[in-house]
Amino acid sequence: MENIKANGMNWTRFDNASEFYSEAIRKGGYIATQDYHDGWAGADAVTWKQAQELALSGWDAGRSAITAIADKLNVASRVSVPEIVFDVTGEGGFDVGRMYSGEPEFMMDWRESEEMQSTPGKKSVHIIVNVTFSGGIDGKIIRARGAAIMALIEALDMAGKIVTVDCIFAESPNGYRDAVGVYVPVKQPGDMLQRDLLCFAVAHESFSRRFGHAITGTGIMPGTPRDIAKECDIYIGEAMYGDERWKSEESCLAWITEKLAEYGVTIDAR
Repeated sequence: MENIKANGMNWTRFDNASEFYSEAIRKGGYIATQDYHDGWAGADAVTWKQAQELALSGWDAGRSAITAIADKLNVASRVSVPEIVFDVTGEGGFDVGRMYSGEPEFMMDWRESEEMQSTPGKKSVHIIVNVTFSGGIDGKIIRARGAAIMALIEALDMAGKIVTVDCIFAESPNGYRDAVGVYVPVKQPGDMLQRDLLCFAVAHESFSRRFGHAITGTGIMPGTPRDIAKECDIYIGEAMYGDERWKSEESCLAWITEKLAEYGVTIDAR
C-alpha cells in the first residue's frame, strides 16, 4: 500500500485485493460499518460483518447470478480462438497417439485462426473499472453492469489476450480540495480468472460503498480522475443514474461487442 499524488488525486494504491480488504477492515468508519436496510450496500450485506464475510469467504449467490447473466450473453463461447497445429517442433506439448503412430509432426503449438489473423489486435489488454456509483444506482443495474464487465473479461481471456484488471473508487479533481481515490488490482497479467474476486469487485455495492469508503474515510461524489483513461486500454467510467448501457441484455451485448472489436476480437452472430 502507498499514498501517492497523481491525476490530480490523492490515491491510496494497494498491491492486491487482500491488502485492500485488510486495511478497510482495520480502518472501518461510520459509512462502512453502519447497517443499511435499504439495500444501498447490498441486500445481502445489511451489516458490516456480512459484507466482510462475502468479500473474504466468497459471494456464492452473487457469483452464480452474475455468471448466469454473463453466460446468457454467451459471448466467450462465440469468440474466435487459437487453433492447435502440429509440427516437428512446438511449445504446446506433444500428441501421444501421433508420436506412437510414427507421425513426424507430433509436437503441438498454438496458432491464431484465420479470422483472428485477419483482425489483429493487441496481445495484452489493461482494463480500469471505476466502481464508484451515484446514489441513484440500484443493485439491479450494478449487477447487470458487473455481468457485462465479466463477460468482456472472459471473452478477451478466451481470445488469448493477457488481461489486467484494476478497480478504482474515485471522484473528479476539483478546485477547492484534493480529490481522493482508491486503486485496487484485482487481476494481474497472467493470473487465472478468479470469478469470486472479480464478481464482488465489479458487481457488489459493498466493494465501493463499504470498503472503498472505509479507505477514504469520507463520502465522495463519483467522478473520473484526470487522464486516467490514458493509463489503460479500456476505461469503464463511474456508473451514473440514467446510463442506458446496462438496461437490457441487448445494450450490454452491444457494448461488449464494440469493445471486443477494438482489440481484434470478433464473435459469431449465433
